[in-house]
Amino acid sequence: MSHLPRFQAQNPAISGYRYGWVSCTAFATAMVIDATTGGVKTPTGGKVRSLTDEPVPDRKSPGLSLAQVDEAANDLGVDLATFYRMDWNKFVSIRATHRPYVIAVVYAPIADSRFDAGHGFRGNHALAGVDQVILDPLADGRYAGVYKYHAEDYPDALIRKAAEAYPSGLQVAFAPAAEHPNLDWQAIATAGQAFTRYLVKPNDSGKLQIYGRKPWRSKSGFHLDCTKPTLVYENAAPGTIPSRRSLVRIAEGSYSGWWVSSSMAHPK
Repeated sequence: MSHLPRFQAQNPAISGYRYGWVSCTAFATAMVIDATTGGVKTPTGGKVRSLTDEPVPDRKSPGLSLAQVDEAANDLGVDLATFYRMDWNKFVSIRATHRPYVIAVVYAPIADSRFDAGHGFRGNHALAGVDQVILDPLADGRYAGVYKYHAEDYPDALIRKAAEAYPSGLQVAFAPAAEHPNLDWQAIATAGQAFTRYLVKPNDSGKLQIYGRKPWRSKSGFHLDCTKPTLVYENAAPGTIPSRRSLVRIAEGSYSGWWVSSSMAHPK
């Protein structure tokens, strides 16, 4: 799996950027630049917008196009490949190469799902994606009932419906695969092996943290690509210093997205 970037909310109260609410494409692009450079470049959504030919929103058309953020990304040293009216199966095949992407959607299908972060919004929007993990710039949990980002995979059927509803068809801008995708490791389990699945999401400081555990048993065993071992914070009692546990994230197969102990991982 590619590097997961730091989540950026477009909400001006969080981002500090006055035009945040009309800059979803800029914020999605900023997260994709973070992802494709392995965290080396971390521009803000406001910075990306400032590099477009429309740094101040136009009242008639305040949003940005993929072509506009493509130019801004070039200024930041990232070359996006933008596709219009793209076939869904083609999108899936390119996504499988671990290339982060910005995808244009109509929000209505998402608004009708448990991933709704729009608080009544149903119009055109842009999302960042890393494999099937979706980073929705709206998903800041600002109200009760507003979905909050926690590095979760979105169902393909939902994203396809939202993307293909876009007025000019499926539009997506792919960045190169992360410079350090860290897929030179494999998670290995034998038939019948018991192990723990760790539930992981960013905490309020943006650090990955374990928030739950589920026991599991592999029926037939597996050898699956995974990230290199990463130290993830444990939950800790208030006032104590949290410890960290070494985990890997499986990047393929039916276990894709699962976090497991690095003791199950081996270099290829």
